[in-house]
Amino acid sequence: MGERTAVTATTGDYLIAELPSGDYKITYALEGMQTTTKQMHLIIGLPTRVETQMKVSAVTEAITVTASSPAVLENTTVGANIKAQTVQQLPILRTPMDIASISPGVTGDRGGRATTPVANQLSINGGIAYDNNILINGVNMQDNIFGNPNNLFVADAIQETQVLTSGISAEYGHFTGGVINVITKSGGNTFSGSLRDDLTKAGWTALTPYEQGFRGVGVTRAAVAPHTGHLSHVYEGTLGGPILRDHLWFFAAAHKEQTAVPNNLPVTGYAYNVNTTNKRPEGKLTGTIGSSQTLQADYIDNPVRRNNEIQVTPIDTTAIAHNSLRVNYGYVGNYSGVLTSNLFAEARYSKKVFRFVNTGGTSTNVFDSPIRTSSTRVPGITISGTYNAPYFDATDPEDRDNKQSFGALSYFLSKPRFGSHDIKAGFEQFVDTRTGGNSQSATSRTYYTAYKQTNGVPVLDANGHLIPVWSPISAGASIDSRMAIWQAIRGSKLDTTTNSFFINDRWNLNSNFAFN
Repeated sequence: MGERTAVTATTGDYLIAELPSGDYKITYALEGMQTTTKQMHLIIGLPTRVETQMKVSAVTEAITVTASSPAVLENTTVGANIKAQTVQQLPILRTPMDIASISPGVTGDRGGRATTPVANQLSINGGIAYDNNILINGVNMQDNIFGNPNNLFVADAIQETQVLTSGISAEYGHFTGGVINVITKSGGNTFSGSLRDDLTKAGWTALTPYEQGFRGVGVTRAAVAPHTGHLSHVYEGTLGGPILRDHLWFFAAAHKEQTAVPNNLPVTGYAYNVNTTNKRPEGKLTGTIGSSQTLQADYIDNPVRRNNEIQVTPIDTTAIAHNSLRVNYGYVGNYSGVLTSNLFAEARYSKKVFRFVNTGGTSTNVFDSPIRTSSTRVPGITISGTYNAPYFDATDPEDRDNKQSFGALSYFLSKPRFGSHDIKAGFEQFVDTRTGGNSQSATSRTYYTAYKQTNGVPVLDANGHLIPVWSPISAGASIDSRMAIWQAIRGSKLDTTTNSFFINDRWNLNSNFAFN
């Protein structure tokens, strides 16, 4: 980033704003005083206080550099900052949600035991798991409905993950839980990169009791369903460096996944693989104009293709959709600059796109409607599942997009009696766009009834599929069969625009008191 220069006020206070996270060397110089140097790491989104004492230059043989003891709580914001180097040493996955889950005050899935309404969510400080603010390079990457994240990242490119749990600055806005703020690496004046290959194979995973043939207490065991599939690879690579030294840098990353994950359908025990192809490139450019203006642009594409689409617990092969695609990409442009010695500016525009393609049924024949069962009626096992046709409607296009515009000005004020004020005011417009009528079936109908079985074992038709049993209560059945009609307006569009203004004052009264 080159050099940044700041001049202290008469109180000794100074502010160097709009710096990216990273390691810095700070040099203090004053005529007649001995120059001193310090190394420090600047974390994401929070101020870092660096203090020093300077000696007169005449006492060269006794020069010492000291700093006042840091406050127990340097910032009123509470959370954790987790570097990539720390993650590499821990036995956890490298996704932002897994990294954030090790922060105090955060709960999520624990060993397969879900503690949130939907998978891949987190509850922060007891807040609603749907309502966090999850950012990567300033892009809100959350699903518009469930609040869990899209995978708009390359794990090896993550530089640092910040989790904010309380006392959070007003500028983040529109959430009731917490903030997960992720930044990826940027190029520097030296070339650096990485390569990784993650290997998996279905046969390396032990069989579950169900895959070993267990179907319930007192029920005849089924045939063993071994895991099949070739060795799967997930490749990741990164490369960054200078285009024009001290002025323009690039960073590129890529994720290539071709995996086969074994699965077995409940009830019927049918064994199948979910083959996933995911080619995920990311590109970032960072440039400076002079030493006080910075521009940055980042783009990432995350298309995911699957041969078998599993939705709403299929228990028969007829309920599996095929050859699905998830279109997913995001981009962001950032500007930060020093307008005067005390006035700083920041602007950002971002967009995220997520689209379901070919996820669900396509036939409009009423006989091809999905059927749901609330129980298998197998002793010792209760499973709700779908059969006869895929759930959801591939003919109803569904997009879950957002775009965000943000601008802010910061002013630094320091007075001997009143300490220093870092005052920041800004505006944000967040547009949430959802396309689709929430159709649950291509036939506009779903049915609810049991399937035929004998002594807890399902009876299959000539094609090997479950046979529905229609049981109206009027005929004396204990559980009725039902039909739901979904009157969806296919292709409908809903835009929700939130305009927010904020003002925040980070006030350091003295070495003992700070307010936000």
